[in-house]
Amino acid sequence: MRSIKDKLRFFNEVILKDATAERDRILRQIKALSEERISQEKSKFQEQAEQLLRKETSLAENEKNNIISRAVIESKQLLAKTRNEIIETIYNEVKGKLVEFVQKEEYLNYLHEQIIDSCSRAGEGNFIVYLCERDMQRLKDKLENIKHNLSRDITFEQAGDEIIGGCRVLNQTAGIIVDNTFIRRLESNRDSILEICGLNI
Repeated sequence: MRSIKDKLRFFNEVILKDATAERDRILRQIKALSEERISQEKSKFQEQAEQLLRKETSLAENEKNNIISRAVIESKQLLAKTRNEIIETIYNEVKGKLVEFVQKEEYLNYLHEQIIDSCSRAGEGNFIVYLCERDMQRLKDKLENIKHNLSRDITFEQAGDEIIGGCRVLNQTAGIIVDNTFIRRLESNRDSILEICGLNI
């Protein structure tokens, strides 16, 4: 039976493979769109430049600069829009994979390990461990055992389902929060999604 790390590694590889395929598809679209746009802008500019040169050289130069500036701005806007669409697509796909993962049996062992690790990282004191309602129900028979193994003053409380999975630990004594929820991890990596996927846009 594969370990949780192996499964998570496989899970990460599947996500990255899907993200890479989506990246390649979008980059091909961007390249085709850019080449067509450049061709159109070049053709339009050449026609305008020929007309303007017949009138006044200075007006032609000004118009050329305006056209180039607009093309650059529009290209940057298109690139920014495409970049955001890629990030949103990958973000939603990863979120969907996480929602699928928390339904599986192996997630419970992963969550158990996360609770122990998060409590250990939070130091000494009185703890509140926040879990979503689904996880509270699935772990209800194991919560007392987890408390006993940690040898700490721990209470378990329900958090909103928006955390997807994982746990958040509050050390009430030290005022420390260790947030190992899936949504926090996903949100904290949103701006790095393209870098993680090897995209440089």
